[in-house]
Amino acid sequence: MVPAVAKLAQRFARRPEPPVRALGVARVRRALHDAVAVRAHGRTSLSADLSGGMDSTSVCFLAAGKVERLLTVRAESGDPGDEDGQWAGLAAAALPHADLGPCRRWVLCLDAGRSAGR
Repeated sequence: MVPAVAKLAQRFARRPEPPVRALGVARVRRALHDAVAVRAHGRTSLSADLSGGMDSTSVCFLAAGKVERLLTVRAESGDPGDEDGQWAGLAAAALPHADLGPCRRWVLCLDAGRSAGR
């Protein structure tokens, strides 16, 4: 490995100290909160991807606290070992006013939402 690359890799391989990590967590949470608040302002409903991962789940929980109704969609995986659908289902069950719409293709999700008056 080139010495400069090795030094850079070593720099980023270390975890930050707990106070620095906590500050980063607080900043990310505030940024997500503010981004969702801007998009929810003046609305009674929102839609969002709920894949079952940490990022989409966090955004959905923040959004659900801002609107009366949250329509969540996710693309169904063809991989039988993919557990994202299970995690998305657990999250949706805990989300107030959320509808979870599993779809195999995004176009079908959007068409289903339109035909249901969503």
